[in-house]
Amino acid sequence: MIFSQLIAGDSLWRARSTAFHSLLTRVRRVNEWEVRFKTHSNPPPLMKVPLSSSQNHPPPCPALSPQLWLVLILALILAILTARSHAAEATLPQHELPLAEVQSRAEAGDATGLLELALRTNQGRGVPFSQKETIALMSRAAEKGSATALGICAINGWGREEDLVLAFQNLQKAAEMGDPPAIRNLGRCFMYGLACEKDEKRGFTLYQQAAQSGEPAAIFFVGDALLRGLGAEKNPALAVNHLEKAAAAGLCQAAENLAQCYDQGTGCLKDLSRATELYAQAATAGLPTAMRELGRRYYNTSLGVTQNIPKAHALWRKAGDLGDARSLDWLAEEYRDGKNVTKDFAMAEALWHEAAKLGMPECLRDIGFEYDSGKNTPEDLGKANTLYLRAGEAGDAVGFRYLAHNTWNGRGRPSDKSEALKIYYKAGGLRDGFSWRFLGTCAATGDGRDKNIADAEQCFLLAGECGEPEGYNSLAYYRYELATPPDYSKACEFYLKAAQMGNFNAMSNYADKLMEGIGVTKDASKAVEWYIKAANQGHVPAILKLSRCYASGRGITRNLEKAAQLLAIADENKVTEATFELANCYEQGLGVVRDTAKARTLYEKAATQGHAEAKAKLENL
Repeated sequence: MIFSQLIAGDSLWRARSTAFHSLLTRVRRVNEWEVRFKTHSNPPPLMKVPLSSSQNHPPPCPALSPQLWLVLILALILAILTARSHAAEATLPQHELPLAEVQSRAEAGDATGLLELALRTNQGRGVPFSQKETIALMSRAAEKGSATALGICAINGWGREEDLVLAFQNLQKAAEMGDPPAIRNLGRCFMYGLACEKDEKRGFTLYQQAAQSGEPAAIFFVGDALLRGLGAEKNPALAVNHLEKAAAAGLCQAAENLAQCYDQGTGCLKDLSRATELYAQAATAGLPTAMRELGRRYYNTSLGVTQNIPKAHALWRKAGDLGDARSLDWLAEEYRDGKNVTKDFAMAEALWHEAAKLGMPECLRDIGFEYDSGKNTPEDLGKANTLYLRAGEAGDAVGFRYLAHNTWNGRGRPSDKSEALKIYYKAGGLRDGFSWRFLGTCAATGDGRDKNIADAEQCFLLAGECGEPEGYNSLAYYRYELATPPDYSKACEFYLKAAQMGNFNAMSNYADKLMEGIGVTKDASKAVEWYIKAANQGHVPAILKLSRCYASGRGITRNLEKAAQLLAIADENKVTEATFELANCYEQGLGVVRDTAKARTLYEKAATQGHAEAKAKLENL
């Protein structure tokens, strides 16, 4: 009965195993023999089949011992289960196949096996994460004819030149065949406009389509898009749900992203211990960036784990060995400063060179700066400039800027402003806002070149676009406030833009215009707000102006004590006008206890700094 049910429930095995059916028929034909065996000690006679019978009888079944029947039964069960296992395995999606089966197929040169193993290697799912091995496997899969693998190689420039058009064509072809990794990567093309018109919503839809197959990477892509609001409304809680699923499936990148969520309390309750567990999971899978972060947690004392400096250093060293340049940079700083290790500049320099080879040219600039400053190693300006040049040529804008600075000032080479400007332009071409602002100032003032306000305007705008707010502040001043006639309205527009980017010079300048109603509607209260913001950043002129607002009650409630406190801060920063006004406070008892001796000391200080009115006060005090 049991065997009949097993066979009836497995049509595939039943269709392929007629021999087993025949054998089962024989078993049924000896039921009578089984009964007789139980009641007689002698073995039963063999069944006789009439030779002349017209019926279709099975061949005679030999007498078997109970032990042999048991073996036969177990063999039948094993055959059925094996057949079912192969049938089920044949219908499993690639991402659900046992790792051993995937590896076996890859070793045999099967394209789908190579593709799946490449994907798992890139995800640290069951095998250590390795970009190098990923590229090798993916390239082999592409050579074996996998359109998905060819698309992924072409989109990333793995083992071949980057070719977005070829990538899109092959991914689209494989996606039409229902391949989840192809669908997911096609979604990536639409999400970022790679060889197609950018369409984030369509990209997200494709991510979801791939995720329906259960592919962990697709589930991760959906979670990441929800976390960042790409193609769908930002939904951190739902994003965390997807990241949890992908991390549970072993995707190391999902574990790292989920750790960041728990670190910051994004879409979940902040949980530093859980974050550490997830970073450890990703690090164990071989993800270098997770090793670096896990090391940082062991380095600091406030990130949910007991401090363990040697473990932090070991993790950074391992991450560096796996290609993470930033970990080597952090380790180099430890040796340079002698923090937690014996100070060793030679070791620091070697680590920085190693990091530079891994794609951090700024590390060459760091070495150059050490030779430039002579703080941790003997000064060698020639070597410093050589390293700055190498850093710049490798793509580090600040390296070019430092070289330009030394060329301008004649440090380690003859002073040559014309050559320095050329190098500043190179730095600007690498989107260094500071360099564009410097070039703008030179064009506006005629320093090192002919004065040209149009050139200055272009440079200042580029500086602002590169994230340097002082570019907009300088544009407001040189291009519009000093124009003939001045355009204060336009100047205020750029002062405000720079102020909103956090530039305290612009905050103070814009507040000046608000206070007087020049180029903008007069508003003393708003002016005070901007003075406060600039003062909180330590802008001394704004501190002096704010003290005057408190003293006069302009734009804010009058407060002589607060005014005197601010004057004291400005005086400490060697602002002569503040020293004079603070002396007057002590002379008159304004916001402080009257103290003639203190007033005299302050007047003398201001007079020594050239303040004429302070000298007159001393004569009459």
